[in-house]
Amino acid sequence: MVKKLLSGKASFLKKVDRNMVENVVIFVLLVVIIGLLVKNYMLSSENFTSNGDAKLVLYYAPWCPHCTSFISEWDKIGTEKKINNVLVKVEKVNCEDHPEVATEENIEGFPTVKLHSKNTSSEYNGARNSEAVILWLEKTL
Repeated sequence: MVKKLLSGKASFLKKVDRNMVENVVIFVLLVVIIGLLVKNYMLSSENFTSNGDAKLVLYYAPWCPHCTSFISEWDKIGTEKKINNVLVKVEKVNCEDHPEVATEENIEGFPTVKLHSKNTSSEYNGARNSEAVILWLEKTL
């Protein structure tokens, strides 16, 4: 009985050919590439405006002293705000962890605040406190 099982296994292995292995390897590589593309899409700025809402994004670097002092003010804004009947999602992007996003968004200094809305981006250049940012949003939206 053992010989019969082994001979069955051996016949299966004989059926595995080079083309089958190549097809499996190609399939696995395609899955990995598609996964990386989806991950990149999820982080890209195009995704910021895909749902019709607005997103207010702080682009920062953890080593920047201006960023570390501004983040506590930024967190006071919360994660969502309804301003002028527009839902604004509030996010932070660590540009050290996501340099591809910083490059795509042309971030040249830290901190940088951008509003992504209606397929456009506006950069905030005012005071680094939550009240000033909210006032700017009310005027911009």
